[in-house]
Amino acid sequence: MGRYLIISLFSLLLVAANVVTTKELEDKVNAIQAPRVGLTSSDLKGTKDPFIYLERNATTGALIDQKLLVTKDMDLNLSGIMSGKAFVNNSWVRTGDKVGDYAIVSIGKDSVVFSKNSSTKRVFVSSKKENPIRLQKGYTR
Repeated sequence: MGRYLIISLFSLLLVAANVVTTKELEDKVNAIQAPRVGLTSSDLKGTKDPFIYLERNATTGALIDQKLLVTKDMDLNLSGIMSGKAFVNNSWVRTGDKVGDYAIVSIGKDSVVFSKNSSTKRVFVSSKKENPIRLQKGYTR
């Protein structure tokens, strides 16, 4: 019985120590209700558009990021080939798709042939390892 009495008294002391006066409570509520300064519409006009606008490829239905389709003579970065698709400039493409001004003529085991106007260009899978896969013990490449 004495144990419960001590616990009750201790709990009562903890509650009494955390008592907030009415004035303190009103000050906290008023601080929350104070009008906050925000941005004006003219401040927002200079911000970058956060949305990405994608279009669908008419042949394959794949989504195309317009930022990747640069009309200048762009670099063609071929990162990988799998199941008849190629990963070019951070996007999966198929034969017949366009990457910038280049059309994909064919996809081989280790290269992709691009054409632009009357010229062709063969690009091989890059050999540099920017993000190598770390293998677990016991596994080999």
